[in-house]
Amino acid sequence: YSCKTATNNIVAFFASIGEFILLSDGAYCKGRKRLKEGFLSSLTHKVSNGLQEDLTEEQLWKGRRVKTIDGSSFIMPDTPENQEVYPQWRQKEGCGFPIARFAVMFCLCTGMVLEFYIAPMSVSERRLFQKIYQHILERDIILGDRGCCSYAEMATLLLDRHVDSVFRCNATKKVDFRRGRWLGYYDHIDTWKKPNHKVVWMTQEEYNQLPNTLQVREIRYSIDTPGFR
Repeated sequence: YSCKTATNNIVAFFASIGEFILLSDGAYCKGRKRLKEGFLSSLTHKVSNGLQEDLTEEQLWKGRRVKTIDGSSFIMPDTPENQEVYPQWRQKEGCGFPIARFAVMFCLCTGMVLEFYIAPMSVSERRLFQKIYQHILERDIILGDRGCCSYAEMATLLLDRHVDSVFRCNATKKVDFRRGRWLGYYDHIDTWKKPNHKVVWMTQEEYNQLPNTLQVREIRYSIDTPGFR
């Protein structure tokens, strides 16, 4: 959002409730620069948690909250301060902009950001997801892409807080619909076996506590809308 777009949205909001204000984008930009990062973080949590508490039964899915997680990266202005905290990633020194990785969790119902973590690119996306998982509540349902789809994560979420996860299948996972319990066309329940080796982010003790098998429902469907995968 540019400052001009932001101020236009604020003016339009007040106009929609019958109030008219004058706000310049210059004043808005100056005020925004004075805001501290900690204030913005606490404000985000206060607003999103307040909306979560006000959700009605009709807004939930079968009485459960659905949250989605994702990660990406972004570049920042090339300042010494940014370069020190978020150095260039796999580039020759002086040949790129500071770049950071982030992971975020949204409420699927309200669209509000619930948790947000930023780190240098040297920190894996999976590490950031581990921090987000600490804030997932019991009986939540988590949506994620194929980067989240692993035996260790699905089993850990289920065991710790009875959290169900819905992930796109990892590209390395071979799905065979001739196995398992048939439920319908390209729809079955398969038994996943515990990996022989623990993942990097998990301790040996945590790995030993994982169940030897996990019942996973696998489905396949086609998206026929042009322009959508």
